[in-house]
Amino acid sequence: AVNFGVFNENIHAYSAAIADSESAGDNNVASLTVTANDPNAVIVVKNGTTTVSESNDAYALTLAAGANVITITSTVGATEQEAYVLVISYTPIV
Repeated sequence: AVNFGVFNENIHAYSAAIADSESAGDNNVASLTVTANDPNAVIVVKNGTTTVSESNDAYALTLAAGANVITITSTVGATEQEAYVLVISYTPIV
C-alpha cells in the first residue's frame, strides 16, 4: 500500500514510495479512491497524460519504474476547480 499520510484539502502536492516486495511487478498497480466534498464535483484522474477510468469506486494506477505523476482534478460548475498532484516513486524488482 502507498501511504500519503493524512489528506488536507489545502495541500495540493503529496509524495510517497512503493517497491515490489517478493517478485517483479507484485506492487506495480495502486488503487486510488477519491471522495469529493461536493457531490456535484466532476473528478478526473490522470496517470501522466493518460486519463484513468473509475471502476468499483476506485482508480487503478499502473506504475512504471521511477516517479509516477498522478493528477487529480475536481471541478464544480464552470469556475471552481482544484488540482492535486501525487508523485508515487516505484522501485521494481528486476
